[in-house]
Amino acid sequence: MSKPQGKDTGRQYTAEEVRYVVARTELFRLLEQDPILVFVKPMLMSN
Repeated sequence: MSKPQGKDTGRQYTAEEVRYVVARTELFRLLEQDPILVFVKPMLMSN
């Protein structure tokens, strides 16, 4: 297995950062499945 590479290699995330990313991902999954909001086509964007 190769070592991860990139600007965040070896970075430790706080529990709050992980919760934020998970909640945001779940929100976008729900929005994508909502028949009323599907026309909005939400996009995940990094901060």
